[in-house]
This record gives sequence, C-alpha cells and structure tokens, in this order.
Amino acid sequence: NDIKTVSLSDSHGVIIFNDGSAYGFGDDRHFCIGTSNREILKTPQKISFGPKNSIFDSVICGDLYSLYLTCDGILIYCRSEFKKKNKKKKQKSDSDEKTKPEAVYKEQQIFLDSKPIYISGGWEAPVAIGSDGDFYIFDSNPKLQPKKVHLPSNEKVVDVCRCDTEEYQFVAVVSENGLV
Repeated sequence: NDIKTVSLSDSHGVIIFNDGSAYGFGDDRHFCIGTSNREILKTPQKISFGPKNSIFDSVICGDLYSLYLTCDGILIYCRSEFKKKNKKKKQKSDSDEKTKPEAVYKEQQIFLDSKPIYISGGWEAPVAIGSDGDFYIFDSNPKLQPKKVHLPSNEKVVDVCRCDTEEYQFVAVVSENGLV
C-alpha cells in the first residue's frame, strides 16, 4: 500500500496510507499519537478511534499533539491534558506535599463551522482551513474551540501555516488571489 502522507515531530510521527489507514511511532507516553497504551512505540502501531475504524485523509504532528483529519471531515485532536487531583482534607499524618497533576488521555473531536479541508500546524498547536474559506487557530488545550478567522477582504484562504517559537507566534495564510 502506498504512503499518502507522513508527519513528524521531534518525538513522534504518523504515516497515512492511500487506503486511509494510519500508523504511529515514537513517544506516545503523553497521548501525542493517540494509541491505547502510554508507551514509546518502537515499531509503527495502527491508529483507530471510535467504534469504527476511521479512514484518515491527513495528519499534522506537533511537539505534544497530533491532529487527524478523516476523509469524512472529522478532526481528531490528541494531546494530554492535566487535571489536578482532588485534595484530601489534611490530617495530622499527611505531609505538605503539593498535589501533582494527573494526566487524562482522551482524543477530542473538534467541530468547525464548516467542513475542514486542510490542516497544518506549528510546535504548540494546529491550524485548519474550512470549506467556507475561513481558517481556524487552535489552542494548545484541546478542550478550547479553535478561533475562527474570516479575511476582511472576503477572499477564501487556500493555504495556512503556523510558527511557534519562544520569541513570537504567527499564522500566515495565502488567499485565493495569492496574497499573503
């Protein structure tokens, strides 16, 4: 089966084949790939979500996430979340240890105002283009809805990229008339 696309980060990667199957490899201890086990995958492991196996169109891998686009226009965002454990009432025998966050692993289906047709991303989080020509900027928190951006010129966006560095962040888009 031929490879359709590959996306790599510094710690993990995903391969999508022409038949829509996806295989992940690398570090999935923080649910960056979305497999059922929290481990380092030394050999590629098949990726599937939900009761039926998803047919994947594309994927983008960032530092601690992967965003999948299925052929039927569903976005699946995989990234660990951290929730604070419930604090117990302090007893005399309890120490003054701080409460450590507990990781929660669950893929998030993301719904946009229009069918997603293209995904890209940066180090921190992904971006997407909808069929309406608007683009969406994701937060690093998969529970937050992506910010929808409509160009003031009413032109449709045909390409998007995101840059995340310690000094600055930006999103660049190309409109249907070739403007950046």
